[in-house]
Amino acid sequence: MVVLIGYRPGDDPLHLAESYSNSVDFVDDHANFDIALITSTHTVRLDPIASSPLR
Repeated sequence: MVVLIGYRPGDDPLHLAESYSNSVDFVDDHANFDIALITSTHTVRLDPIASSPLR
């Protein structure tokens, strides 16, 4: 599983992740997911290149 998440300037990614992981939507999305299948996690910040429309 790969998850790409975009944040608005000034957003606190840690707070947003905690809020989502405690939400009904998260529980519903992961109801049948076997968490034992996760072997590792990595967090990498990706910055848009100069020509990206995300800048």
